[in-house]
Amino acid sequence: MLSNESITNTFTRMTTITNNLDALSRTYTNIDIKSKILRSLSKTWETKVMTICKAKDPIKIPLEKLIVSLMTNEITMDEQEREVNPKKILAFKTIHYVDSE
Repeated sequence: MLSNESITNTFTRMTTITNNLDALSRTYTNIDIKSKILRSLSKTWETKVMTICKAKDPIKIPLEKLIVSLMTNEITMDEQEREVNPKKILAFKTIHYVDSE
């Protein structure tokens, strides 16, 4: 995967790579780009990828809608993780000993 890498970063990297390859006369279609993005996601994204592949044919979904769908899912996953694992604030109590000598 792209461990903990956001969908936006993934899309940006993919766009940069395809643009650079386009300059070298190697072009990718939107179908190729969509399938590469979906394959690059980690196991945590497996259910979302399967849902997209079964419910909505990735070939028929516009690239922008695919990215928006993945970004929405990313936000939802982050919110759920925060609910399950709230930030814990640690405070330490200090004790000062005064030496009477």
